[in-house]
Amino acid sequence: MPRGLEHLGVPGPDYITEQLSSCDDPEEWISRFQTDNSVLLPSLRPALPLMDLHDIPRRDFHQSLIEVLKEQLRNCLENVCKDQGQSSKKGNSDNSSSDKSGEASGNNPVVLSLVEKNFVLIEFEPLQDILFDALSRLPEIPEDILKKIETNKVVYRHSLCSLSVKRQIWQQNQNLFGEEISPLLSEYIKTKETVMYSTSDQSTFMSSAPKIRRQGVVVKRLVEFIGHNIHLYDVILQFLRTLFVKTRNVHYCTLRTELLMKFHDDEKKVITNVDPCYRFTWCMDACLKEKEVDSKRAKEMCNFVHSLKKDHSRVIGDLSMIVCDPYTVNTLVHSVFRQLQVLSARKGSFPKRNDDTLLLLRLLTLAISAWEIIDKQNFKEPKVDSKILSNFCPALLCLFVDDVIRPVEVNVEKMRKAVDPTGALKLEASKKGELLPDSVYNAEIPAAFIEGIENSKIAGHLAGEYLCHLAKARNKLALTRILKCVLESDSDLPYLDMFQHQFMFALANMVEDFKSDSKFRDFIFNSYLLVKVKKESVLRHTLRLLQLIKHKIGKELFSELIEKFKPLESCSGITDDLYKKLVV
Repeated sequence: MPRGLEHLGVPGPDYITEQLSSCDDPEEWISRFQTDNSVLLPSLRPALPLMDLHDIPRRDFHQSLIEVLKEQLRNCLENVCKDQGQSSKKGNSDNSSSDKSGEASGNNPVVLSLVEKNFVLIEFEPLQDILFDALSRLPEIPEDILKKIETNKVVYRHSLCSLSVKRQIWQQNQNLFGEEISPLLSEYIKTKETVMYSTSDQSTFMSSAPKIRRQGVVVKRLVEFIGHNIHLYDVILQFLRTLFVKTRNVHYCTLRTELLMKFHDDEKKVITNVDPCYRFTWCMDACLKEKEVDSKRAKEMCNFVHSLKKDHSRVIGDLSMIVCDPYTVNTLVHSVFRQLQVLSARKGSFPKRNDDTLLLLRLLTLAISAWEIIDKQNFKEPKVDSKILSNFCPALLCLFVDDVIRPVEVNVEKMRKAVDPTGALKLEASKKGELLPDSVYNAEIPAAFIEGIENSKIAGHLAGEYLCHLAKARNKLALTRILKCVLESDSDLPYLDMFQHQFMFALANMVEDFKSDSKFRDFIFNSYLLVKVKKESVLRHTLRLLQLIKHKIGKELFSELIEKFKPLESCSGITDDLYKKLVV
């Protein structure tokens, strides 16, 4: 028999046990107990002997009766709340300035009375569902009842305890809310890292569409937790800011963006209307869908940032987080890179004179400065480094021109050898001082390029985009030249997670070069990757590259390469498993 009725003065299991143990005639006591506690309806009493004749237990009868009564009570609750809702709408239409504290806009008195009088039965299993249902219909649960639910972990963790009830508890106890969402945030980061080291040859970390990413379990669950509660939404945003500052993990920036846009997808305007970053984020989301930031949208977003007044300057912190999202940074870098490619083909065009390039670099500078803005509480739009526009970008344009000239130079050299196989004409030209300038391949890389990647994160991102571009184009000579320069510099670009993820996928296009050119293969695997193989993230990305090219380079060459990249004992089980899959 369920416990809990003792609180209402109804005999419970302890009382029955005690009485049966001490009475002289148990059968007589049971008969008297049944008479005293049976259903007090004359119309039902004649049915009891009939059920006894059919060996139907009294428990089954009472249980079915409870279910019928509970269903009727549920219908009553539904009708009472529906009537209140209609009255509230009518009152609002008749008098838009009605008192917000009135009963029509708050708790229903009937439901509130039911909860207050019967809350002692919250642990009485047969009636729990009714009480939890009634609680979920109260927009303002009394504080003493909320406290009792919070302290009673059995009730709080009960599957019937709805999110609408828990939200009211979380609103008063942010620490408890933090405990609830902390595992979800950890799961979110773990999911992102899993995708980062994925060995899929179909897609990369950056290839998934924004709307598909927002369908993740964690994002959906967080949106359910928040509901329409603006306070809880603000609390989660503060958690994300704090975690970003503590860990520097940019995936928290991604979650900040995905949360807001998930509310947009679900048309929860209560949240989107109060978030000052909504218009900006919606505009950037449209750019992510198209995988490019066009000049019109870039100008609109920059104007939004510039228009923020001093009393709203803190919004810049959130805006910087939104553009610091890796997907956004990647799109911005790609857009700047394409803009520079266009400029390199125009005569007399310079980056510092191009408004579109400047707008994109303003957004990229905001993204790169996100951590400093929030950590130092310096809510001002950072200025674009003048050296990026005046030095680094022109140097990058020179490299683009080199890439165009180099194939022409190779063809000229082939034609020269065909015309002058002995080299006699070349020797004669050298005596007259008529030799052509040194090969583009042998020319020094501009000092501004090297200085840029060593001192600027934006330059590093653009250099990374350039290397991936060369790998996709299978420009082996240029790739070797630039990567060697980057490795010899003080830049940390070559071994950054985000860069390596994309670069390994791009290098997978160069399978034929790995097979046919031992010098190029040794440069990539020995001079580049093997140098930092003790760093587990580098090893994982290398194993990912080997997974992508495994079936294309032949067993002998693959065995030779995989032998060099055995995991160390200190490596995690994930890395070991990845290695074992490769050697099978």
